[in-house]
Amino acid sequence: VDIAVACMKEFASKYGETMFRDIMDFIYTNKNASLDNFTKLKAICDMFFQVIEVATDDFVEERKSACVDVVLDLLITPDNYLRTSACKVFETLIRKCRKQNLIGEIIPQTLAELESLDESAENYDDYLKFFDEMVRLNLDNHLIYLGKLLFAAPLNQQKLDIITNNADSFGPLFYEKGFFNKMIDFMLDELFVVEYSESNRSSILYCINNISIHIKHKNLSQFFMRIKLLTDPQNLKDNQEMIYAGLDILAYFFQNTNKDITTFVYETLSSIDSYLNLDDSKIIDRVNKIYKAVLTGLDHEQSFNTIKVVNQIIEDIL
Repeated sequence: VDIAVACMKEFASKYGETMFRDIMDFIYTNKNASLDNFTKLKAICDMFFQVIEVATDDFVEERKSACVDVVLDLLITPDNYLRTSACKVFETLIRKCRKQNLIGEIIPQTLAELESLDESAENYDDYLKFFDEMVRLNLDNHLIYLGKLLFAAPLNQQKLDIITNNADSFGPLFYEKGFFNKMIDFMLDELFVVEYSESNRSSILYCINNISIHIKHKNLSQFFMRIKLLTDPQNLKDNQEMIYAGLDILAYFFQNTNKDITTFVYETLSSIDSYLNLDDSKIIDRVNKIYKAVLTGLDHEQSFNTIKVVNQIIEDIL
């Protein structure tokens, strides 16, 4: 296969445009005869990539429909290698067909197909893995485009699965200038939409948690300020669910972050220390998780400094 791909690369560089019709006939014939053979389909994608990679943008754009048809039905597949090769072709087509907004033609349609599926559907994960590939594309502003589709009400399970699976890509963009600056606010607002099921709210919370540990360290102060609004004692009377959610988010963050938390320890713990005196096991259990998480997994110097902070807080309570 590698030899065939290398030969096609050499051939395409010399005759790709002049013999394009013959090449397409060859590709379609072999593709239609190999629909149950993932290895051959991958080889076809790899060879086709060589053809369009060396062709000019105008040449490919004029033949966009024929080119897209080669890979469109191969993007959603259970085979990881085939999916990666097909998405590589798709990325190249997007770059070469800039005037025609190819990503805008395919992605919303594919998301709609995913949203029509139940989580138990056989090809549900195949769609999720396709979107994983889309997130990893090396294109200008494509994450903003995807973000506008995904971070939009209603936050259904399908969107949340895509975001959560790619939290390491979306998280660093939160609190940066532009579209993602206010996305934590949006997700927290969605968390308390009364029309959502308890399962949906749990998925939103899990998604926020995974995003939080990937926020850049320089932006964490804004994140903590926002969560502090949830854990404000004023919510005790009428909005206890906000307090539960805020404490859950803090516990998850401190349990899973790999960032230096020293800067945030005192302000965070001192803002929730009064809850230790409450007769509410749900709140006390959550606060204890935060204290335990703060003291676990730190290096020696951080632990020493953090214990001093905790001791001070305990003395203040007593």
